[in-house]
Amino acid sequence: MYRFKLEKFEGPLDLLLQLIEKQELNITDVSLAAVTEQYLNYLAERQDLPPEELADFLVVAAKLLLLKSRILLPDLFVDDEDEMAGGLAKQLEIYRRYVEAGRELARRLHRRHFSYARERLPVAETVTFSPPPSLTGDALRQVFIKVLENLKEFVRPMPELITRTVSLQERISVLRRLLEGGPEVNFQKILEDAQSRMEIIVSFLAILELIKQRCVVARQDGHGASIVLVRTSEDALVSL
Repeated sequence: MYRFKLEKFEGPLDLLLQLIEKQELNITDVSLAAVTEQYLNYLAERQDLPPEELADFLVVAAKLLLLKSRILLPDLFVDDEDEMAGGLAKQLEIYRRYVEAGRELARRLHRRHFSYARERLPVAETVTFSPPPSLTGDALRQVFIKVLENLKEFVRPMPELITRTVSLQERISVLRRLLEGGPEVNFQKILEDAQSRMEIIVSFLAILELIKQRCVVARQDGHGASIVLVRTSEDALVSL
């Protein structure tokens, strides 16, 4: 881009306009005649100058004249004209942002930096189940082994033989009644009282749901000891 050499400023004409609007340079100190003369000299040397360059100069020059007129003759401007001038400032601010973004992209392309990190997406808080410290991995494995041993060989029943289904809410209600009778209940007893493989599975899911809702906690007093479900409080099961 052609650069203009003035007494108090040196840079592209668009940057000069930005500095004027930010009041970093007093426009009355700028010799527009010198700007025009230097630019015309440049045009004389460049006979092949594209028409869009000349159009850009005329647009910026018109804005400079408007700003200078407002400073020199403020009484001649009405409110609508003031608003128009304010719109020019906003346009130049948008233009400045695009110029800075273009320069930043050019720098990154020059460094061949084509990979950009994305901000971490917010993760919604979820309720998770964390086993108590006293519950070891080996104890949990043994419990699952016993559960699998209690499962009989799978036989798909005929539709006409299905007389009753066991719901999760029903097993939760059964567990609630057991815990209402005492502060704790043995985990193995719950599985032994189940009358079918389906009741064992649903009972296990019901226990996990109660632990997830923090209505009960699982406790194991030692290695190889039975797992006991303990009610967290008197009112913990009321809402179930």
